[in-house]
Amino acid sequence: MRRIVRVEDGQFSVVSESPFASDHQLREAIAAHPEVLPSEDFGLGPLVTLASELVVESGCIDLLACDSAGRIAIIEFKKSSDNPDVRKVVPVGARNFVVAGQAAFR
Repeated sequence: MRRIVRVEDGQFSVVSESPFASDHQLREAIAAHPEVLPSEDFGLGPLVTLASELVVESGCIDLLACDSAGRIAIIEFKKSSDNPDVRKVVPVGARNFVVAGQAAFR
């Protein structure tokens, strides 16, 4: 089990890593704190959540976010096929959602 150092109000504490009980709980946590996503790895700035579980014509967008330059990030949550207890957050190609996403915000 990994340990995580938590810093709050200048105080340090060590907490244990724990899994999310459900995909929904993971989505809610990341929607509330999109800063945990490594957006800079994808050439984006810090993200702001626009929508969670957004239903569009081509399906459902788990998390829709953007950076301060207005660049859109579509985040999909998937369980790992290797270990059902591990959850992954993966960026998806916007191609399937662009038209539907534009229609949703008109």
